[in-house]
Amino acid sequence: MSWTRNLKPEMMNHSFPIKQRIFDHNYEYCVAKHVSDLWEKNQVLHIEVTLSNFQKATLEVSLLDIGVINIKYSSKKRPPTFNEYLNSKVQKVPLNYQIYDDKIKIYTPQSETLIVTKNPFKITLLDKKNQPKFQTNDRSGYEFLADHINPGLGFKIQEANYRQPFMSFWIENDEKLYGLGEKFRPLVKNGVESVIYNTDNSVVANHDLAYNGLPLLYSTKNWGVLLNTGNKTTFEIGSPTTDALSFLTDDEYLDLYFFTGDNIKEMIYQYTELTGKIKAIPDSAYGIWLNRLYFHNYNELAKEIANARQCSFPVDVITLDPKWLKNRFTKSCNFEYNTDAFGNFNLMFTKVKDKNLKMCFWINPYIQNDNSDNWKFLLKNNFLVKTTSNQFAHPWTGTETYQENNHLIDFTNPQAFQWYKEELKKLFKLGLRYLKPDYGDGLPEDALMYNGFTGKEFRQYYAYLYAKCCFEASEEYFGIGNTMILCRPGYIGTQKFPGKWSGDSISNFRELKNHLNAGLSLGLAGEIIWGTDIGGFKKTNDFTDDLFIRWIQIGMLTPFSRYHSIGKNEPWYFSNQVLDIAIKTAKLKKQLLPHYKIFEALAAKTGVPIMRPLVLENQNDAIAQKIDDQFYLGDTIMVAPILTANTTSRQVYFPKGIWRNFFDKSEFYFGERVYNIECPLTETLIFVKDGSIVVTLESGDYKFDDLNLQTLVIKKFGEIRDLVYKFKLNSEEQQIIFKNNNISVLTNLKFKII
Repeated sequence: MSWTRNLKPEMMNHSFPIKQRIFDHNYEYCVAKHVSDLWEKNQVLHIEVTLSNFQKATLEVSLLDIGVINIKYSSKKRPPTFNEYLNSKVQKVPLNYQIYDDKIKIYTPQSETLIVTKNPFKITLLDKKNQPKFQTNDRSGYEFLADHINPGLGFKIQEANYRQPFMSFWIENDEKLYGLGEKFRPLVKNGVESVIYNTDNSVVANHDLAYNGLPLLYSTKNWGVLLNTGNKTTFEIGSPTTDALSFLTDDEYLDLYFFTGDNIKEMIYQYTELTGKIKAIPDSAYGIWLNRLYFHNYNELAKEIANARQCSFPVDVITLDPKWLKNRFTKSCNFEYNTDAFGNFNLMFTKVKDKNLKMCFWINPYIQNDNSDNWKFLLKNNFLVKTTSNQFAHPWTGTETYQENNHLIDFTNPQAFQWYKEELKKLFKLGLRYLKPDYGDGLPEDALMYNGFTGKEFRQYYAYLYAKCCFEASEEYFGIGNTMILCRPGYIGTQKFPGKWSGDSISNFRELKNHLNAGLSLGLAGEIIWGTDIGGFKKTNDFTDDLFIRWIQIGMLTPFSRYHSIGKNEPWYFSNQVLDIAIKTAKLKKQLLPHYKIFEALAAKTGVPIMRPLVLENQNDAIAQKIDDQFYLGDTIMVAPILTANTTSRQVYFPKGIWRNFFDKSEFYFGERVYNIECPLTETLIFVKDGSIVVTLESGDYKFDDLNLQTLVIKKFGEIRDLVYKFKLNSEEQQIIFKNNNISVLTNLKFKII
């Protein structure tokens, strides 16, 4: 492989993690063989196990009040860990267990049983009916390969007394696995091998690279697991061993949170109880966003605002990428305003606001060595990340270039964290409404943070602190529940700082499908408002009006909707058909605002996303489990997008029930069947489950400052079941109650029922 530009091999190896086999005959393994001791202390059950090399390791088992099982595993004293993203209100509960000659039974408050078999060692979780949810591997008959084919628990021996812990479970024949965050991989993770070590993937979305991968899995057997670590983790899910799930971490210990419930929704609730839920999302975040790389000056910006108005295109938020910065020579953010190109910023924001638009600015957490006042201040106050050799660290940004004249804000330093927040608040005071935090995934391996962690340990946590800093600045200025930050990087816990786009994409249908699967997977971690670069960030020869239209139709239904590309990507620069469909779908998106807000309110309580894979609503449906080209909005609307070129029909699977065409209620389909349905280029396939209501606005041609003038439309589909919808619109409480075929509507808006 050739090293691009000034990158060195160690930089590529750190930023471009190529998966290595967990079990490899070139390595030695020590495997947990039997339980040799146990004791309880401070609501933790300590279980000592003897390994195949006769050394000892310890399991620490505790139960949490949110129904989660925490298991820690190590053979050494664990170093300090970064757990800031975990909910400090979650508490351990008293243990209830029994010790037998051959096993230990630990009883959970949910009437499930965790069994530790003493000899040979094995862990099994039984459900309420005493049926296994998971079992660690215990297959015999491997002969001389016994320690090399997915043993249940142990260590992979590396050089210099360094041990990587691993764990393996059986995958049952009817079991499907989901998760891993925003990986551009299949929705169903059976057969997937993956490394979680986030990086700038440099427009590569057909590979294992990711901006927001997570060491998180859920099973249709109603269990899930989070590897609580900032270090690199490796997953082998039904590959290369067909019936085994194995994972390994670069830490020398495991800190595992096992989720268990009656369905995946309950486990999402547990994950987001542990790592955080959203509070609320501003209404305008669901609007129509425009973004270009680049608007070079105010005249270019004003021209596109005027074009949108002339075309009657409903724009709500417009974003400036880095050209708002002056003297920017590297991929950095020096907070020096480019008044030469955009004039007085306060005046610019005022002009944009007068046109009923809000503004968003691109930012990143790196600063160039440019001798500016900000640079001098950061240097003087030691606010920049250093290396283990006490030099200033430089970002290692994915597969692009080594930024030798660029440095990183050290967010682990409370004063640096506060400085960055104050720089953001200065922009808010001038009139900025939203932030677009980019990058943040370039912490080098040799970094040494203010809090003592190394770059290898803290690379992924850096994105968490970066997002937290941006979110707090916005929340402190605009108020609780009135904040959204449009992040590209993410990791465990960043879902509570709402706002995510899927990063750079190229323009083809394969890429569109990969990004859709990534978004559906990330939603399982409680990400609520997510979207793509509509049309693709980087144009290729595959870009056509057909692709653009189909991408628009999907992008105007994802919770976050934004046009973004290198160069002109606004719909009025394409055919009249593109523009007409762009206007039509944008108005539909804005009409659906109450629907998004209803399920946002539920997400704040449950963590369950607005945009959902079919399995989330139909977990026991073997067909729905596998479908990755349809999705729900809430639990009532189902979308079947066109994801292939020059296609005007597709097969649609309808889960149990009766389904009606969103646009024509008289057209219906029976569930648990597949239909071939026509879908001209001008149309989008949207269906509603019978027995539901969909709440919309009568018009999609409004400004968010005028929401109080709009009319709610309550659309009934079939015989309505009893339901209660409580949500906020324009900061006002709304309530719709159906009970015994009677409806009660409490709203400050006009409304109609159809």
